[in-house]
Amino acid sequence: MLLSPLLGAAACSWTPLLVALVPRLVPSSVTGTASGLANAIWQLGSVLVPLAVGAVFSATGSFDAAFITLAAGPVLAMLVTLPVRDNARRRNGVHTLPQKKPSQRPPVV
Repeated sequence: MLLSPLLGAAACSWTPLLVALVPRLVPSSVTGTASGLANAIWQLGSVLVPLAVGAVFSATGSFDAAFITLAAGPVLAMLVTLPVRDNARRRNGVHTLPQKKPSQRPPVV
């Protein structure tokens, strides 16, 4: 219970990062799709995680088992993203994201 405010702060601080980074990481032609997919996954987790934690608590009667279930998601995400390589450039010892080139869209007639 003491860590609940930290969990809320972490959840609220993730949203601006998601909104700011997705358009910089994908081509402009799929920015809306990528943002929508990221948001859909986030919202799906917001629905499924409480159900899973509640089911574990109901089955075991143990808050420890419920909290271990809650921690399984971030641990699984960490393991899945471990092999991902960072293709961003490093300039002067500062980590920066690659800049997107302006899209070459044909003029609308």
